[in-house]
Amino acid sequence: MIKKIIPLFFLFTLLINAGIAQQGFLRGTVTDARTGETLIGVTLFAEGTTIGTTTDFDGKYNLPVDPGTYNIRVSYISYQTQNFTEVLINPGEVNILNIKMKSVTTELQQVVISAKARHNNEAALLIMQKKSASMLDGISAHQISRLGDDNAASALQRVTGVSVQNDKYIYVRGLGDRYTKITMNRADIPALDPEKNTVQMDIFPSNIIENIVVHKTFTPDLPGESTGGHVDIVTMDFPEKFTLQVSASLGYNPQANRNDEFLTYEGGNTDWLGLDDGTRDVPARAKKALDANGNTLYPTTFNAAESYDISNSFNTVMEPETMRSGLDQSYKFSVGNQTPLFSKTLGYNFALGYSKGFEFHDDGEYGLYQEGIIEDPWKIFDTVSYGKEKVNVSGLANLNMKLNNNNKIGFRYFRNQNGTKTALSRSGHFYYEDRDDYDRSLGFMERILNSYQIHGKHVFPAANDLVADWILSYIDMDQNEPDLRFFENLVGDNTWEIKTNDQPARFYRKMNEANLNARLDLELPATIMGSNSKIKFGGIYSYKNRDLEETKFELNVQNSLYDKHMTIDRFLDQYIIYDVPPNTLEEYPAGRLGWYYLADQNQDKNNSYEAAQSVFAGYAMIDWPVVDRLRFIAGLRLEYTDLRVNNLVGTADTKYKSGGYRKTDPLPSLNLIYNVNDEMNFRLAGSQTIARPSFREIGTNYYDYKLGIFVVGNQDLKRSRITNVDLRYEWFFNREEKIAITGFYKHFTDPIEQQLSPETQNFEIKYINVDKARLYGFEFEFRKDLDFINFLRSFHLAGNFTYIKSAVKIPPKELRKIRLADPGRSDTRPMLLQAPYVINASLGYEHDNLGLESTLAFNVSGEKLFIITKGSTPYIYEQPYPSLNFNISKSITKNFIIELSAGNILDSEYQAVHHYPGSDRNYITYSTGRSYKVGLKYMVH
Repeated sequence: MIKKIIPLFFLFTLLINAGIAQQGFLRGTVTDARTGETLIGVTLFAEGTTIGTTTDFDGKYNLPVDPGTYNIRVSYISYQTQNFTEVLINPGEVNILNIKMKSVTTELQQVVISAKARHNNEAALLIMQKKSASMLDGISAHQISRLGDDNAASALQRVTGVSVQNDKYIYVRGLGDRYTKITMNRADIPALDPEKNTVQMDIFPSNIIENIVVHKTFTPDLPGESTGGHVDIVTMDFPEKFTLQVSASLGYNPQANRNDEFLTYEGGNTDWLGLDDGTRDVPARAKKALDANGNTLYPTTFNAAESYDISNSFNTVMEPETMRSGLDQSYKFSVGNQTPLFSKTLGYNFALGYSKGFEFHDDGEYGLYQEGIIEDPWKIFDTVSYGKEKVNVSGLANLNMKLNNNNKIGFRYFRNQNGTKTALSRSGHFYYEDRDDYDRSLGFMERILNSYQIHGKHVFPAANDLVADWILSYIDMDQNEPDLRFFENLVGDNTWEIKTNDQPARFYRKMNEANLNARLDLELPATIMGSNSKIKFGGIYSYKNRDLEETKFELNVQNSLYDKHMTIDRFLDQYIIYDVPPNTLEEYPAGRLGWYYLADQNQDKNNSYEAAQSVFAGYAMIDWPVVDRLRFIAGLRLEYTDLRVNNLVGTADTKYKSGGYRKTDPLPSLNLIYNVNDEMNFRLAGSQTIARPSFREIGTNYYDYKLGIFVVGNQDLKRSRITNVDLRYEWFFNREEKIAITGFYKHFTDPIEQQLSPETQNFEIKYINVDKARLYGFEFEFRKDLDFINFLRSFHLAGNFTYIKSAVKIPPKELRKIRLADPGRSDTRPMLLQAPYVINASLGYEHDNLGLESTLAFNVSGEKLFIITKGSTPYIYEQPYPSLNFNISKSITKNFIIELSAGNILDSEYQAVHHYPGSDRNYITYSTGRSYKVGLKYMVH
């Protein structure tokens, strides 16, 4: 597929540039040298000609001229006029000239400049931070490339105060899931995991990203759920001149790649595209039987021949196999430009990406312990092997039409399809039974996201230069988890046995979510008490609808003892019906069946649901420079939420669950910014935000096969309210250099937390609103070039440190149960998955003349509360996982760059443990291995 599409992009690029090859272009952006704000209406004129232009509402300009050398005159009222001399324009080429205008202080002057301005993404991001109304951090595309990060999740862990869970979930200041809002180009993205309230960030490849911005404080133009942070992924915009990039890389991890013992199983023919081809679907015969018999599949419903036919329609693959794994591979392509079209300017950007990777370990350990403060093993798997094969395919199309200097419209389409195939094999000892235990699991998950965005920006000079910025977004998301298989058995001296309460099972889940998002932002320049101010107001409508269906098939136990040497596939071939010759099935009643598949979709429908959420929001805010250096930003956002969840069982069924709420929340915000000078800011922010419950937490009761826990829905669950206070000092003392120190405090009312049932024997959790919680901490960030030391002048150093402390009251019933065995246990605990500290550091080297860039990057976060255990059993904490990575790139010709990288240089192991008195005991531990990658990149720019 990719091989066919890439030549079409090349052809398209040649055609649209063929007619303009003789003309040259001067393009760039004009900004205020002090504030970094873009300037509208700046005049640029090529002296000795009649050719000139003005900047648009983004401060951008486009000056088409014949080839030659020109003096460019730049003028704007109240700013110093600048002359750029000997600007060379070549035929068919674009020369970039970015300009910083200095305001007039005492008298008008003319400034002559010979050196050309230089565009730099890191510098642009720092300017954005400096002038932003809210406190924000972020990472640019150039930084992402320099650090060698392949997707948004790995890139975000470099940002101050951000940690990443399971390589995909983002936690800002220790808060994730419901407390962190993620958008793409300011439009909502649906969650791709029914157990989470946030999107999985590993689906966004690095080659579609312009930058990622993390807003740490709330302003009324941001979503009301921006408590921990608002993460906005900004996709690539069209460049100022033609760019083309093609890259390929191969990766090798000695533990996972080219390994003959890699654990896997036979899948479908389209697994390499991240999609199941139907191989793992519920067999047609079983599906027909379900539909024909009240959605219930019992053996008494069918005669022996029918039951055999239904059960035998499932494949017999329930055990992993080994194979030789391949190398990790990644391929990326992007092209962009802007060109005249129908006397307008059309900008375009297209990107494609494909990657395939392997993960494997065979040295894992998994331990379960019986309830109590003293370590008492229940089931210990001391040999754990796990193989994962992951495919990601993505594409981006971005078109923008500049109608004139006051109007532009655009369209973006982004698609991602992601498939993950897993195989797990565990062996150990079941202490309760005093026998060895053997466990297998086979899985496949595909995620498909299609995003469509139409957007525009308009300036109305007749309305005092009112700026209207709007976007209409529609996202359709599918997650399919077909035929997740579990098979566990005990092993004796000469036999193996399957326990009746641990029957082999096959699990199917499909989820679809559609998300419609519309927003309009209006910004009106105003003069308030003699100060040039801005009034911003707007409205947002967001609607999402989710359908989730689950189906489960279990093998019913009749005879559970089998010869020790019998394989699973042979067992499934022979014992679907035992002791019955296939050609005489009709002679035997259903009661003579041995093993057969059983399904009860009445129960499955209790786990399945349909849900919808509508959010209407309106806001107004003012950005007012009260005095020369004091900036006042304040406003109010009103959000109305209508959230409903319903089981798929009928309303007359006693198991029917539904829930939701309707609520209007006023969300005020105040930001004060004091400019000590042009380089330093003091910021103070206060705001009110909210956190909504997820669909699944409200309206369903379900059993999580992966974790082995029951989750009980709570139809009375309320949204949480959070009061936020932040104080920051920031010093932008040079280009790409800064120091920032931030303190923050958050007070939670009705926070949503897990409650463990003290009455039930099984592990059962319910989500409840506890009374209060709090979180506080501080952040420190710096970036500094080392050019003040002569032999280190090409090096730059960056780092950040975040300290976080939180406390949540343990529910009274749970606390009483804990203190029966552990009287000294505290009545509070940290928030779930909240890291007490996050550390990032990087040392970079950049030498333009050599075409050489390299970065050594380090990341670690402190131990996190991973699982809240039952009773007095010590909680499970995820241990720090220090990561050290190295990336280097070298230009070998004008257009070719070779890249080398090494990951997990410290060979860190993943570990989650119980803190028993005097010793730790492993819940999960495994190694990940070092990884190495080599890549080749071809660039035209």
